[in-house]
Amino acid sequence: MPTLFYVLIGAVIGGATDRFPGAIFGACVGWLMGSLTELREKFAALEKEVGWLRRKLAEHTQRQEKVTAEATMPMAAAPGFEPAQAKASPPVKGPVPAAQTVQKPAPAVHPPRPVYVAETPPEPSPIMDAITNFFTGGNLLVKLGIVILFFGVSFLVKYAAAHGHFPIELRLVLTAMGGLALLGTGWRLRDRRAEYALALQGGGIGILFLTTYAAFRLFALLSPTASFILLVAISGLCGTLAVVQSSRTLALFGISGGFIAPLLASIGTGSPAFLFGYYAVLNAIIVGIAWYRSWRPLNLAGFAYTFVLGTIWGVQFYHPAHFTTVEPFLILFFLIYVGIAVLFAFRQPPELKGIVDGTLVFGTPIAAFALQAGLVENFRYGLAWSALAAGMLYLVLYLFLSDDRLRTLADAFLTFGAVFLTLAVPLAFDGRWTSAAWAVEGAALIWVGFRQKRQLARALGIILQFAGGIAFIADLPSSTGYLPILNGLYLGGILISMAGLLSSWTIRQHQRQAAAWEQPLGHLLTAWGLIWWFAGGLHEIHLHTAADLAYGFSLVFVTASCLACHLLQRRLSWQDLSYPPLLLLPAMVCFLLPDLPRHPLAHGGWFAWPAAFAAHWWLLYQQEDELQPINRTLLHGGAVWLAAYLATWELGWQVHFFFGKTGSWLTISRGIVVIIMLAGITSGKRSVWPLRKHEELYLGIVALPLAVVSLCWAVIVSLGCSGDPWPFPWLPILNPLDLAIVTTFTTLLLWIKRLLQLPHLAELVDGNRTVLTAAGSLTIFIWLNSILARALHHWRGIPFTPEALLHSGLAQTAFAIFWSLLALCTMVTATRRGLRAAWLAGAALLGMAVLKLFLVDLAGHGTVERIVSFVAVGLLLLVIGWFSPVPPHREEH
Repeated sequence: MPTLFYVLIGAVIGGATDRFPGAIFGACVGWLMGSLTELREKFAALEKEVGWLRRKLAEHTQRQEKVTAEATMPMAAAPGFEPAQAKASPPVKGPVPAAQTVQKPAPAVHPPRPVYVAETPPEPSPIMDAITNFFTGGNLLVKLGIVILFFGVSFLVKYAAAHGHFPIELRLVLTAMGGLALLGTGWRLRDRRAEYALALQGGGIGILFLTTYAAFRLFALLSPTASFILLVAISGLCGTLAVVQSSRTLALFGISGGFIAPLLASIGTGSPAFLFGYYAVLNAIIVGIAWYRSWRPLNLAGFAYTFVLGTIWGVQFYHPAHFTTVEPFLILFFLIYVGIAVLFAFRQPPELKGIVDGTLVFGTPIAAFALQAGLVENFRYGLAWSALAAGMLYLVLYLFLSDDRLRTLADAFLTFGAVFLTLAVPLAFDGRWTSAAWAVEGAALIWVGFRQKRQLARALGIILQFAGGIAFIADLPSSTGYLPILNGLYLGGILISMAGLLSSWTIRQHQRQAAAWEQPLGHLLTAWGLIWWFAGGLHEIHLHTAADLAYGFSLVFVTASCLACHLLQRRLSWQDLSYPPLLLLPAMVCFLLPDLPRHPLAHGGWFAWPAAFAAHWWLLYQQEDELQPINRTLLHGGAVWLAAYLATWELGWQVHFFFGKTGSWLTISRGIVVIIMLAGITSGKRSVWPLRKHEELYLGIVALPLAVVSLCWAVIVSLGCSGDPWPFPWLPILNPLDLAIVTTFTTLLLWIKRLLQLPHLAELVDGNRTVLTAAGSLTIFIWLNSILARALHHWRGIPFTPEALLHSGLAQTAFAIFWSLLALCTMVTATRRGLRAAWLAGAALLGMAVLKLFLVDLAGHGTVERIVSFVAVGLLLLVIGWFSPVPPHREEH
């Protein structure tokens, strides 16, 4: 059966390439491959068996040698040996002769002879078996004589018809009488010489077949009805004699004569109705015999004669006008031999029930489908409908074969059902469907390969998966259907995807049976199937969705697919499907790269992004105990960071849309979202997921980038934004920009305070306290200076640019005094609290103010601003010298 399965695959592939000749060639190649595979497996099994026998033989030999050594050991040498007979015998009164004291040697124990197990010869093929039986069984001379006599009578009939030497009626009557004489003689000798008698009966039946057909077709001496009745009677007689005498030989002779008679009589003209009707009668006789006898040679002979002779007739004489006549007979013959294959499996002995006639099971669909291809080649979708009908028939048969002992036959029918249904698709649609069919066929091969334990079938199935995909890609430039989803491009890609996933699932289900090389290929097939799924869906959305919604639908498709993979992974415990949900976040990031919309909520983003984030966090909630630490960090943190980026982008677009560039609202929108998200993480309830499970993760790694971005935003806007409060008046600190900055500083302080409440994070804060203090102090210093600069801008009309502020005497005087006041406050506070580092920082700031006086302010000769600068700074230096002349000795801890 496995060899015939390869024959089937080769014939199907060859038939799709070059119809009937291709099917024949492909079947031959498949037979060779299957035969080589079976021989290799049998050889491996024999090697394993011989090795096991050698080990057992060696162990047995060692045990026998040990027993022999113990048996030949001297009795005195055996420790603690005391013969039981010495205790039971009476004491000896006189001396015992020496001859009586000699013990008899123990019988020698020979090691067992090696057991040689004869190799079981491989089971011959049905054709070789039939040829061997013909030449070696029974009376060979009688068999050859009957065959030669049959051909001689056939040639005599043809010669007589051509030359007209005797009246045709007389010739036919004499020929029929000769056949009856052979039949009667064989019947009388059935008990004495069975083989001889059966050969005579077979020859007589064949002659009667030939005579009846010649009387009708060649000489028109019989009406169609009379000849048909006679042929039915002769066939019935042959079947009855064969069943009564349990003779396959008689049945073979009779059926062979009946099938060959029309060929030898040179038929081929006129309507084929009578010819195939006649063959139908012969096949009905074979079905009747199969009902009572499980004679495989008879079934094979009928199958071969029917389809081979039918093919010969079709090649020479078929015309499209004969379709309505020939097509019903082809369907009938197909059904007959499918039925005979089922009967053969049913009629086996109880211990062999379920044995499959592989030639009929696999050969019938191949032969019938090849002939059907020739009959319907002029009909659009004719072969597609034929494949669909055959596939449905095989699936129905599979459903009805519920007996466990018929499992092999049911599996074969299921395979054929899948193959024919797969073929129906490419035969009905464009070329890319053929590529998809290869992929589906490959999946079926992998499944059958595991059921039948055939690695070669599985390897071929995997190759077909990738070959189908490559061929599909090569056919992409061709046109596609107009209907969304229901077009060759999308459905073909989905078939390739499903075939890859099903193949991977099949390999996973048979992990113990799968070879080492199949495991990585199973994972590769999962990735292959998922790639086709996502690529096909996104391409279909791009082609058939409105441009203003394609972006959103694409994101929803990817999200829904990842959710489906997660649900299937939980349902099927399929580990390979746990990766797509992990890739949802990277996929969301990828949606920011090509064809960026104007803002995230455009082009369907208003429903796609919320759905994607909701799905992502739900997946994280479902998988929180399964994720590796690095994956958990990246997925949680990446989602927060991506949400912050998208929300900032969207808020900025909306502000610009409503307010334009008026005021500082657009600048504020660039940082407020991050501040709000950091505040939400900092003040979030610990009883709510995800802070309940990942508090340190969110307050640490997730919040850190938000804090850095917030701090950088505060510095950048302090240096570069004038803080226009439109439509409100500007007031120091009490304006939108400064309030946002104050909110940023407050949030950062609360965040650091929250970090100090967690042991692990508190250690990090303490270890970097100096860096944090310096960064915070520098940021606050920049912000305070920006408030002064914005005050000068809004109240005194100085442009808020570095150049204008640098050349303004008023601004330089204000900065010098302001720096000195800051230094004063810092140094005095440091002295009172013993903060040496803070005092040094204040002193450095004071030094900068003094340095600025001589480098910048001194350039303003004779200006009031220069005078004020020097006087104010000088007075402040005096105050500092009074309150905090030297740095404190106690350091900050």
